[in-house]
Amino acid sequence: MATCRSKKPPFINQVSGHFANNELYSDITLRFSDGTELSAHRVVLASQSGWFAQQLLDIEDQMNKDPSAATATATATASASTPPTDPPASSSSAARPGLMITLDLPTDHSHPSLLCALITYMYTRVYPSLIPPTDPTEPKAYTALRHLRLYMLATEYRIPAAQAAAARRVKDYLDELFRIQADLLTDFVPFLFGDALAPRRFERDEHGLRGWVAERVVEAGLDRVEACEVGRLVREWPGFGVEYLTAFWNRRKKQIEEETLQGFFCPSCDCSMEIVITGVKERGARKSSAISVVRSSDGGGGGGGTAVGAFDKIEGGGGESGGGGADGGGNLIKMCPNCQGPLEKQAIK
Repeated sequence: MATCRSKKPPFINQVSGHFANNELYSDITLRFSDGTELSAHRVVLASQSGWFAQQLLDIEDQMNKDPSAATATATATASASTPPTDPPASSSSAARPGLMITLDLPTDHSHPSLLCALITYMYTRVYPSLIPPTDPTEPKAYTALRHLRLYMLATEYRIPAAQAAAARRVKDYLDELFRIQADLLTDFVPFLFGDALAPRRFERDEHGLRGWVAERVVEAGLDRVEACEVGRLVREWPGFGVEYLTAFWNRRKKQIEEETLQGFFCPSCDCSMEIVITGVKERGARKSSAISVVRSSDGGGGGGGTAVGAFDKIEGGGGESGGGGADGGGNLIKMCPNCQGPLEKQAIK
C-alpha cells in the first residue's frame, strides 16, 4: 500500500497562527513594560521558548505551594541564561484548565514592539519584515539594526528558530549595505563589539555575526576599507581585533592549502616576497593568471626599494611574458622585480 506523504506543515503550525493575539482559549496574559497586555497560550510559549518554559515552571511551583490560589501573578526576574529544567514528576496545577495567569515581562529593554513581533512569530512562524509601515523608505541601516535587536531578544528568550531567522536577515542587510558603501558595514562594529546597543550589550553571538563582519572586512582588503580605519576599529574595540586577526589567518591558511600563495627569495638582493595567484590552471588548457605581491622585505644587500604591487598577466602554461614567465617547474615568475636577478622558491611559514 502506497504511503501518502503530505507536504502540509505540522498541525500545530496550521492552527496556532489563528490564535495570535487572540483571547480565545488564552490562558496567560503578557504584560509589557509600557503597560500593554497581550493574550497568549502557555502551550505555544512553552513549546518554542526555553525562557517562557522556565517561567511557567516557576509559576506552577508557586501555585503548588499555595493550592488555594485561584490566580497567580509572576514577575519574570530570572536570568535569561538559566536553562529550563525538567518539569516535576507530579504537578497538581497542570490539571487546572482555564486558570488565567499574568506574566510581567522584563523591563530591561525598551522595545516592546519588537518583543510583540517575536511572540507573534512563535504563533505564525512568519518572520517579520520590521519595516515601519509609516516610513517604508527608512534607511536600510536602521532596519538592519532593528533585526539585530530582535536577534538579541530571540537569544535572550531562547527561541532558536527566530534566532536563526534574525541572524540570516542581519547578514543579508549588512551584505547589501557593504555593497553600497564599506563604511555602512564597519558602522555596525560599535553595536556588535561595544555598548551601542544600550541598554543591553551584544554578548551571546551564537551565529557568528561578529566573525562574519570581520571576514567581510578581510575579504575586501584595503581596496574597500582603509588601513587607518581598520587600525581605529582594532584600537577602540579589541574584540574586533581578535576576530579580524582570526579571519585574516584563516584566509591566509586557506590560500596556502589551496597553493594560491607562493613564496620567493632573491639571493642577489636578499629580497623575499609572497605572491597570490588569482588565476587557476585547468587540465588540458591554459588560463592566464594574474599575480600580485602580498609582502616583500629587503635586506642589506640589495639596492633601491622593493616593488610591491601587481605584475602583468602571464600565461600559466609556459614561455615568458614581460619580466617573468612560467618555467617547467611551475614557477609563475623567474626574475626579481627589484634587481632582475633570478628567484628561488621558498616555503611559506
